Amino acid sequence: MKDKLRIGLAQLNFLVGDIDKNTQKIVAIAEQARDNHHAGIVVYSELTVCGYPPEDLLFREDILLRVNEARKRLLAVRDIVLVVGLPAQGKNGLENRAEVFFNGQILATYAKQHLPNHSVFDEKRYFIRGAANQNTTFTIKGVSFSLGICEDFWSPAFIDYINAIEQPVDVLLSLNASPYHNIQAEKRLNIIQQCCKQTSLPVVYVNQTGGQDELVFDGSSFVMNATGETALTADSYKEHLYITDYNMTAKLFEQGYHAPAMSSEENIYHALMLGLRDYVIKNGFKGVVLGLSGGIDSALVLAIAVDAL
Repeated sequence: MKDKLRIGLAQLNFLVGDIDKNTQKIVAIAEQARDNHHAGIVVYSELTVCGYPPEDLLFREDILLRVNEARKRLLAVRDIVLVVGLPAQGKNGLENRAEVFFNGQILATYAKQHLPNHSVFDEKRYFIRGAANQNTTFTIKGVSFSLGICEDFWSPAFIDYINAIEQPVDVLLSLNASPYHNIQAEKRLNIIQQCCKQTSLPVVYVNQTGGQDELVFDGSSFVMNATGETALTADSYKEHLYITDYNMTAKLFEQGYHAPAMSSEENIYHALMLGLRDYVIKNGFKGVVLGLSGGIDSALVLAIAVDAL
């Protein structure tokens, strides 16, 4: 293992606003990655601490106080690097940020540069854009990392930003909260493949899973080498810690777990199940009542409800 760095991909389901339990989960997964898998670093999804999308929760006066308490707990974790998403106050306003924690220190911070403001996204309502001249590289065991958050990787300007970083970079880390739709997983792979080829760098892509209000997040995290070949593909709709090994000599990720492929119909069914399950559980409902007509539509609703709940 001397020439390898083990990295954990924390594909998790968070509850918006439950900063205390979200932080407990972050710490528990970090300890699992360190103690059970001997990982040197674990990467989480976008806005890990508060959950995504936090929306008008960000206007509460106490939100940053609670996030700061979470930050103290993350700083207390020892002997593993945590790359975590959280809202943070910058010089000019609130930032959608990634912070890198290690043994009581913050090694690097990165503020999201490209804020989506379309479809289900309204991030410009809450956040200011990160500066285009950030230099957020950090090094662990001789491997140099740089950071980006979700929509950044879809922008040609972000590729220019990465290519302009003066310090050498070995690996890009991508923190995401990318909702499901029926061709989104394929689009993500294509976008990151372009990024890998244009920067000549591998990417560790971590997406959250779970349902939140009208959104479903499918996970489908992955690791892609600079050639555009995937080295790991995570299961969709599943909370799990995935492990990947970066070979420092070959400067690539070794082949690891690859999730079985799903058909389009299977994907849709799992998305419906997860969305329903989390809507019921996260709202604290004690149970559900179904009205059935006897037709195929209500029969399908019944099947989804049984499988979900």
